Amino acid sequence: MIAHKSTLRLFLITLLAGFLAACAEPNDFPPAPTLTIPSAPIIQNQPTTAAPDTTQPTDPIPATPSAEAEASPTAEPTFTPTPPATLAPTPATNPAVQAVTAANLPTPSRTLYFTADGAFKRWSATTGQVEVLLPPTTTADPAIPGAVRYFDITADGQRAIVARLTAVDSRTEADEALGFDSTLTAEQYELFYLDLVSGQQWLIIPTVNNLRGLAIAPNGQNIALAATSTSGTAEPAILEEQPQSMFVLNAGGGSAPSAARAVGVCEVACQKPLWHIESNLLVWADQAALWLYNTAASQPEKLVDHVFAINEVSAYWPVSWANNGRYLLLTQIYFESLGTAVYDVPTRALISVPNSAYYITPYPPTISWMPDDRLLFAPNAGQPTVELWRIQLEAGTITAEETLTVGSSGQGVAGLRYLADGRFAYALFSADTAAGTYLLTSLSQQPERVNAVPPLNPADPFTAPQVVWAADGSGAIVGTTTAVYYAPTNSPALYDVTAALGTNASHFTWR
Repeated sequence: MIAHKSTLRLFLITLLAGFLAACAEPNDFPPAPTLTIPSAPIIQNQPTTAAPDTTQPTDPIPATPSAEAEASPTAEPTFTPTPPATLAPTPATNPAVQAVTAANLPTPSRTLYFTADGAFKRWSATTGQVEVLLPPTTTADPAIPGAVRYFDITADGQRAIVARLTAVDSRTEADEALGFDSTLTAEQYELFYLDLVSGQQWLIIPTVNNLRGLAIAPNGQNIALAATSTSGTAEPAILEEQPQSMFVLNAGGGSAPSAARAVGVCEVACQKPLWHIESNLLVWADQAALWLYNTAASQPEKLVDHVFAINEVSAYWPVSWANNGRYLLLTQIYFESLGTAVYDVPTRALISVPNSAYYITPYPPTISWMPDDRLLFAPNAGQPTVELWRIQLEAGTITAEETLTVGSSGQGVAGLRYLADGRFAYALFSADTAAGTYLLTSLSQQPERVNAVPPLNPADPFTAPQVVWAADGSGAIVGTTTAVYYAPTNSPALYDVTAALGTNASHFTWR
C-alpha cells in the first residue's frame, strides 16, 4: 500500500513542475456570499479527448491536488509538447546589464520582500536599501536549522508571518515494501508575527512540526498552518506519509495569540491554505478532496472529491479568489498535464478554462483575475497573446472577449499582470531582440518595450526565468537559476542585483 501511494504521489509531484500562477492585488470586496451547496456538483466544459502517451516531467516540486466530487472522471486533452525555438548565440541585452551592490542599488517605488542568506529581508522603497527583518540564527543555508524558510504578507503590506527552521532530524531506514532505503525526516519551526510598519515582532508559536504551508488572512489576524502538530517532538518519517492537520489561530495583534486549533485532518498531506478575501473562509486541498472551512463552523466542508488512480487522475488546487468573493481559480490536474478551472462556490459549477491545459513547456500559460472578475490570460500556445475572458456562469462557459498578439511563434509570455493604474505588464522571452519587459495600455494598442530580460540559457531551454512585477508597473524582478535582475521601466540598464540581495534570493513579493 505504501509503495503504491508513494509511486502515485511521486508522479503527481513531478507532474506539477513548471506551474506558475499570477495573482492581482485585491481591491475593496463585497461581503462574502452565503454558501448554499447542493448535493451534486456540475462539471462543465471538461476536456474529453484521450491522454497523450508521453514521458512525465522529472523536476519535483510540492504537489497540491484536489478533484471533482461524485462525477465520473474525464480524460485530459491531447497534447504534443511544443519544442523550443532553436536558440541563436546569446544576444547582448538592450539596455545592457549593469551589476550593482548594496552601495549603489537603485531605489524601487514599491518595497520588495524576499528570503536570502537564510533571512527574511526587504528592499525598501523608503531607504533604497536591503534590510534584514528576521535574521537566521546560525546559518545562511535555507536547508539547515536557523534559516527562514517560509513567509506570507497581507495585501496591504502591514503584517507578516515568518517561519524559521529550528531543527531537522533525518535518518535512513530499509523499506521492505519499496525494496530500497527510505530517508525519514522531521522538521521543526518557530512562527513569528511581524508588524512591518512599527518593526515589532512576536514569537507566537515556538514549535511547529513538519510545516508544509502557511497563510495570513487579509485582516492580518487569522492564520492557517498545514503541519503535523504545534507542540511536542516531531518523529522522523517520510514527510508525505505523516498525518497532517490544518491549524487555525488568531494572531491577537501579535502580543496575544490564541491557541492553534486543528480544523481538519488531511489525507496524506495538507497543501498550502488560501484565505478568502473577507478573511472568514479557508480553502485547502489534500489527497482526498478540496475543502472549505468557515471560521464560525466546527468542521470543514468538502467541496470536490478527488480521483487518484493509475491512468485516472482528477484533482484541483486552489489558487486565488475573484473580487466577487464566489469564484475560485483552481489548478486542474489531469493524469499527464495541468490546466486551470473556475469553481463557483455557491452553485458548485466547475468550468474548465479553454486552452489552459499544457504538458511540458518553458512557458506555461499565465492566468489571473481582473478587478471585474474577468480572467487575464496568456495561453502561450503558438503565437503569444494577451487575452481577456469572461465567465458565463449560466451557460457554463468561459469565452474570450479581447485578444492581442504580442509575439511570434517560439516566443513566450511570463509574469503577465494587471496593474493598479489599469495597464498591463509582462515579459516576452525570445532568442532575438524582441525579448524584454513590456507595458500595455489596452488590448487595442500596441505594447511598449521598456527594458531587457536576461538571455535564455541554451543548455536549459525548459527553465524560463521568473518574472514578478510591482503593482504600479514601475519595474519587475526577473529571477533565473543563477542570478536576480531588476528591470525598471524607466532606466538605462537592466540591473543585476544578485550580490545586493544576497545568496539564494527567492520568494519575491512586492508590496
